[in-house]
Amino acid sequence: STAMTGIEAISNAVPAFRPVRWRNARTTLTWMVGLLIALFAGVVASAHFSGVVPGGDQTVLSHMARLTF
Repeated sequence: STAMTGIEAISNAVPAFRPVRWRNARTTLTWMVGLLIALFAGVVASAHFSGVVPGGDQTVLSHMARLTF
């Protein structure tokens, strides 16, 4: 199981939000999850359209970077 770094920081910092804490925290977490989904979908789409497949010696992101740069 993995998670996007920083999500737990928002959950732990709920007391730091303005008076309507739960609504502000929910909005922040919603935006973070939306960004995570968008970034993941972008990487998956880029890998699919560039023909990158997972290999034993190189990660998908590393292979995409090598093709790009």
